[in-house]
Parts: sequence; structure tokens; C-alpha cells
Amino acid sequence: MVLMQIYKKILIFTLIVTVCYYLVHSYTKGWELLFLPVGNGDSILLLHKNRPKILIDGGPDFYVDYFLSKYFIFNNCSLDYIFLTHPHADHLKGLTRVLEHCKVKKVFENRVDYNSKLYRSWQNLILEKSENSDSKYKNLEYRSSLTSDFVVSLGDLKLIVLHPSKSRVEEFSKSMKNANDVSLVLLLDFFNFEALLMGDLEVQNHKYIDLELMKKYVNGSVEVLKVPHHGAKNGNNPLFFDNFQFDLAVITTSPNKYGHPSNDTIKYFENKGTKVLRTDFNGLIKLPLN
Repeated sequence: MVLMQIYKKILIFTLIVTVCYYLVHSYTKGWELLFLPVGNGDSILLLHKNRPKILIDGGPDFYVDYFLSKYFIFNNCSLDYIFLTHPHADHLKGLTRVLEHCKVKKVFENRVDYNSKLYRSWQNLILEKSENSDSKYKNLEYRSSLTSDFVVSLGDLKLIVLHPSKSRVEEFSKSMKNANDVSLVLLLDFFNFEALLMGDLEVQNHKYIDLELMKKYVNGSVEVLKVPHHGAKNGNNPLFFDNFQFDLAVITTSPNKYGHPSNDTIKYFENKGTKVLRTDFNGLIKLPLN
């Protein structure tokens, strides 16, 4: 009788452990990070259980529509968050149509004094959607200031802003002219998986990244680096990159007149022992977060 009770307890304990493991395992396997081949621009999509959740930039055209349409009827799509790293067209243009057609809960960016017709249209579209009484759009939230140490969470997944600081954004409005100078740098943190997403931040501005904040989240190596500025030479900064070991470096680009990516950039990461993938050679890059 006593042995039977012990056996039952062991069986129940084993069952509980198995169920808990399955739940945790299936949840952590549910997130995927996609680098979309949208040309010489950026568009990064986060899926959870094959459903689009977060879109970071939209590329230079409307190729992003094609990838989103794989997961839902485009005119009936929904996203939790959209991020715009900076207002250059190769990051912004594709977002305009996404915002026009999709129900989006929140839009995040640093609203800056940047003079372009496309960016003005984007701002007007946000205003229209946030004030629209149509049930599809009426709950759109817009955050126009994202500075260092701001954290956006979705379940156990976090996006931590490492750049720019508030003072850098203010300085841009006064004297800077290159929107790359205030590009968002985001650290994606999911349990023991980290991805450093550097937008188009150029070398001279890497010193403004909140390195100490990043080190609070990084335990050992960083699994993925989105190489800044499409692998251009002006984004390659060994002095900064040598702070970490990167398992994978992703370069988002296509044949272009600028010479992206730089051979020096590619050689640096290869010599560092980092695997390099490129959207112009490898196409869609899809990575499970585990």
C-alpha cells in the first residue's frame, strides 16, 4: 500500500514536470525572427506561433506586403507593434502601406525634424489613424519618443532601446542633418537569446550606445547582430564590436550603387569567427528564438 502511494506520487510529479516542460518548450519555440529580403533597406518581422506580431521598419518599397500576405489576408491584417528606426525611405516606405491596411496596436519611433514628403505623409497617416473612429484603427497608440533604457515587452520578449539618448534626439533637431545619427538601436532579449539590431547607426555614433545597459542583458555571446547600415564601411566598428562575440551577423542589402556591403566588413566578421548571412545571397533569413 505504501509503495503504491509512493509510486502514485512519483507518477504525478513526473506528469507535472513533463507538462511544464512541454508548455515552456512549446512557448519558447513559438518566436521567430525574420530578416526580410526587401532590397537595399531594412525590414525585420517577429512572429509568434506563425502570427506576425512586431514589424521593425518596412523597407524601400512594398515588398513587405508580399511577406505579410503569407500569414493573413493583407486587408485584414493585424500587428501588435510597429517600429520605425529612422525616417529614411529605405526603412520607412513599406511601413506606410502596412499602416494603411493593417490594424496596429502601437507605433514607436523618435519623431524628429526631418524634411521629406514621405515622412510628412507618414506623420499625417499616424494622425489620421489615431483619430479615426473606425473600429479597425481607433485604438492605435503612438509613442513619438523612444530613448535609451525604454523597454517594450510582449510576454517574455523584450526590446530594449540602447540608442539614442534624449539629448541626441534634441541635438538632431538643432543641428544634425543625417537621420542615421539618431537611428534606433534595439536589443532583443528572450531568455538566453539576444539580437542586437543596429539600424543604420554609423561608426561615429556607436560611442553613444548604452553599452552598460546592454551588458545587463547579455550573458555571454550575442546570438545575432543586424550589421548597421547594410554592411557599409561606415557602419563597421571593430572597437565597438570587439566588446562581444556574435554567433551570426546578418546584412540586409541587395545589388546597389553604394557598394554595400563592404568587403572589409565581411572580412572582419569572418576573421572574428562569426557566421555571415546576407539577404541578397540568402534571401529570407528565418531564425527561431531558442
